[in-house]
Amino acid sequence: ENGELLEGTQTNFYVVRDEALITADEGILLGSVRDSVLRVCRCHNVNVELRPPTMDDLKHASGVFISSTSRLVMPVHNVVLGDLIQGDSDASGECARCYHYRNCRITERIKEWVLRDVETHSTLIE
Repeated sequence: ENGELLEGTQTNFYVVRDEALITADEGILLGSVRDSVLRVCRCHNVNVELRPPTMDDLKHASGVFISSTSRLVMPVHNVVLGDLIQGDSDASGECARCYHYRNCRITERIKEWVLRDVETHSTLIE
């Protein structure tokens, strides 16, 4: 709605733009991995904007990722808006658009930090 990107069916959604992490704060499922993402960003002085990412953010992003319990942090390398095969177009008549994200330094760091954070806060079950 309104060009805002909130979450997937089982994932939280994040955009890295201008050295800041953007993620929705309302209307989403709050979870432990999302908490970890926000915690490690605070600890490592990564600016976090708690607002829904927009289509403009997606267009100008240096990185995009999702998080979930089973995936932790998973970089997204390609975003396709519309159906490329069907040749879908939006209200302005513009056809499907593709955005490509490769090797985002901040995304890779957050991925590493979250893995360490989860390991630190986990309890071994034997």
